[in-house]
Amino acid sequence: MYSGQDAGQVLRGSGEGGGALVRLAERVVLGLAGPRFGDTRRAALVRRLPGPLRRRDLVIPFGVCAGTPFNAGGSAPSFALGISEPRVQAALRDLLRPGDVFYDIGANVGFCTVLGARRVGPHGRVYSFEPLPDNVTALRHNIALSGLPNVTVLACALADRRGPALLTPAGEPFWARLSILPPPPGARAAIPVACRSVDELVRGGRIAAPHVVKIDVEGAEPGVLRGMAATLRTARPVVVCEIHGTGEEIRALLTAAGYTVRPLRHGARRTASRHVLAVPAPDRGRGSGTPHVVTDPPPQGVA
Repeated sequence: MYSGQDAGQVLRGSGEGGGALVRLAERVVLGLAGPRFGDTRRAALVRRLPGPLRRRDLVIPFGVCAGTPFNAGGSAPSFALGISEPRVQAALRDLLRPGDVFYDIGANVGFCTVLGARRVGPHGRVYSFEPLPDNVTALRHNIALSGLPNVTVLACALADRRGPALLTPAGEPFWARLSILPPPPGARAAIPVACRSVDELVRGGRIAAPHVVKIDVEGAEPGVLRGMAATLRTARPVVVCEIHGTGEEIRALLTAAGYTVRPLRHGARRTASRHVLAVPAPDRGRGSGTPHVVTDPPPQGVA
C-alpha cells in the first residue's frame, strides 16, 4: 500500500509538464494522508485540486486500486487519488470473487469498473453502464489504461423500461441525472439518451446475470431496481446502492424482493452512510446470511 511519500513520487512521475500542478497536488496528497482529515474534509480539499490535474493520467496512490493507472477525466479528483467512497471500495473488495459478474450502474469515469475488473479477474465479467458521452469517453480510456478485456461498456441509462429519455448534465460530471428528476447543481441543456432495463438485457442474452451490483444514478435508483425485479428474484445478487433521498423506496423495493437491507458501514465506524447493502434473505442465494464485508481497517490514506 502507498504512503503519502509514495503518492508524491507517483504524481511526480505521472507525465511530462505541469510541474507546478504536480507539486501542488503532492502537497495536497501528503496532507490527505495525515491523521487530521476525515472523509468530509478530505473530499472538500480534493475538490480544490487544479482543473488540469483532473485530466491527467496518474497512478492511484491510495485505496483498493492503489498502483492502478487512472484518469479522472474531468470528474472528481478523488477517483485518481483512490480516496473516493471508502465504504464502497471496501465492500466491493470483500464481495467480489474471481469469476464473478459485476454490474457498475452509473459508472461515471470508471473507478468502480476498474476496481471490479481487477477483483473478478480474467474469468469474470464487468458490465459498465453510463449514459453521459464525456464520461463514456473517460471510462473507455481508463479501461484501456489498465488493459481490461473483461469489461463491456453499455452507453445507456438504466430504468424500468426501454425507450428514449433526456439526461441533464451538471456542473460536475458525477451529478448528471435523468431529466424526470429535479435538476442538478449547475444544470445544463438536456441531451437525449437511450434507456434500457436490466431484465430486458438479461432476458435477451445481451448481458450475463450478476453476482454483485453497484448502483449510483443520482436519484434514479428506484427505477433501476424496478427494471431488474426479475433478475433480483432469480440471480439473487448482492446490491450496494447509493441513496439520494430515496432511501425508503429503495428499502421497500429490495425488502419486497426478499432482501435484508442495512446501511453500508465501514469497519467499526458508525457514521451516517449514503449507501445501503442489500443481501438476499437466508437460504435464497449466494449472498444469504452475512457476507464478509468491511471488517478490517480502511485502505491507507482513507481514514
